[in-house]
Amino acid sequence: MTAPSVVEAQPINNIINITGTVSGTAPCSFNATFLTNGTFTGNPFRNTAVQLRCGITHTLVASTTTDTNGNFGITIDPPTGGFVTALVIAIRTSRNCTAVVPTPLFTCNSTQPSNGTLVSALTRGPTQRVGRTRTLPLLALAFTFNN
Repeated sequence: MTAPSVVEAQPINNIINITGTVSGTAPCSFNATFLTNGTFTGNPFRNTAVQLRCGITHTLVASTTTDTNGNFGITIDPPTGGFVTALVIAIRTSRNCTAVVPTPLFTCNSTQPSNGTLVSALTRGPTQRVGRTRTLPLLALAFTFNN
């Protein structure tokens, strides 16, 4: 009688980690000229708050602080339900949410207005894949001044 062959156990599921991100660069100007890739002319708004606000009531969902180059990134908690659920949530977020800089512009440049906020709609970027992780990026590509 021959001994049974040994077969290594293979994973039966292909779990994919899913995250969402919101990123961009905040300008220190109410009239910055944005290019299609999200860059702009002028100085960045350094070390200031950026908020992710969603829905009709502009509910605060998450916040972060820009770095010394005005760049920011917010990671959105991964949803349950898999990739399709995450994709639907990303699309809804891009349609119903905005990135908001609530700090008055005069704090970074005394010639700028002392009231109002900077607001950017979100655009869904291409899904990024690294190993089993999928990142659904939302991009704040063009801030406008709301008085």
